[in-house]
Amino acid sequence: MLIQPTTVITQLAQFDDDEANDLIESELHNMFDEIASVASKKGLLRQFQYLNYADKQQNPIASYGPENVAELQATSKKYDPKGLFQRQAPGGFRLGMQQ
Repeated sequence: MLIQPTTVITQLAQFDDDEANDLIESELHNMFDEIASVASKKGLLRQFQYLNYADKQQNPIASYGPENVAELQATSKKYDPKGLFQRQAPGGFRLGMQQ
């Protein structure tokens, strides 16, 4: 198995000024979209998104692939049939289940 190099970029900017935060967040999203576009055109983009580094506007669970998402959803239904962790746990990403 050939292991390809991977680049992980994380960003964090926080100001007291909400307008500045909104501007920085927008520009960072634009930058990451451009990086993804260039990487995709060169055949270098990996769809996987690491959950702990994902931005709130990303969907890292979907990047696991449809089979893995279906398995996660089935496990959730089996061990959490009332959907407590999909509805009540604060923060984080959800499995896209309507419970």
